[in-house]
Amino acid sequence: MSPAPAGTTPAPSCRSSSITDGAVKTIGGFLRLLRPGNMAIAGLSAAVGALPGWRGWPLPDVLAAAGSVMLLAGGGNALNDHYDLAIDRVNRPGRPLPAGMLTPRFARWAGLSLLAAGVAAGFAAGAGVGLLAVAAAVLLWLYAARGKRMALWGNALVAALAGTAFFFGGMAAGDWRWAAYPAGFALLMHLAREIVKDVQDQPGDRAAGARTTAIALGQRRALAVAAAALGLLFLLTPLPHLLGAYSRWYLLLALLLVNPFLLWAARELLRDPDPRRIARLSRLIKLDMLAGLAAIVAGTLLH
Repeated sequence: MSPAPAGTTPAPSCRSSSITDGAVKTIGGFLRLLRPGNMAIAGLSAAVGALPGWRGWPLPDVLAAAGSVMLLAGGGNALNDHYDLAIDRVNRPGRPLPAGMLTPRFARWAGLSLLAAGVAAGFAAGAGVGLLAVAAAVLLWLYAARGKRMALWGNALVAALAGTAFFFGGMAAGDWRWAAYPAGFALLMHLAREIVKDVQDQPGDRAAGARTTAIALGQRRALAVAAAALGLLFLLTPLPHLLGAYSRWYLLLALLLVNPFLLWAARELLRDPDPRRIARLSRLIKLDMLAGLAAIVAGTLLH
């Protein structure tokens, strides 16, 4: 066998490098498809829902509940990208599917597999959590497939699903009642943010024939609804402390970190809907969710 000519690169090495690059691209695209940050917030929400009984936690059940929520969130994100491919080609061309990092078929099967895994993890945490996971999986699929045509109902559906994460933890810990406070707050915060995202996404939504809140109501009215949701949240934040659910530390952090932003954001939403301002508000609302979680954790543990 004669040696390869000088100056040439062996074919197997090129093929190996190509396979490695392809694998890295696929793994990176898969992680972006699932949106790990959103999954982590969902798991943290489940843990916060379980906090009132943390001294007597059935730790395996709480961990299974948090894992269930994270898997369901990842599956919902994958299915969203599958069904919203035409919209994302206009609004978010850098996402894994429009960028060609993954195929739509891969996203669909990944989403369905993660939803199934989330349901299984839910039943590992208990029958009640498992049934809640089944309902959440069905609604996540419904939102992914039809949410862009449900206007305000679609926003309310995904907001309610976000609030449900707290009940996963509460049920796993044996007492879901205290989860109602953060669940209600999450519903209002997510409702506002989902409407803001609809305003951001109008170009692709209109091109794909979607019927979102921003398209159905017009962007000014839609943003007014989002501002009203934040205003209602501002009024309700002291309630858990007044009813004895959380300590004064909750109230202090809510008044310092959460409520000033809620007022400012509501005012901004009622101003001219400049695209850059709207994009910034969407990001800041997400950060304020973390501030709200911190206030709840402090108010629960320092009771």
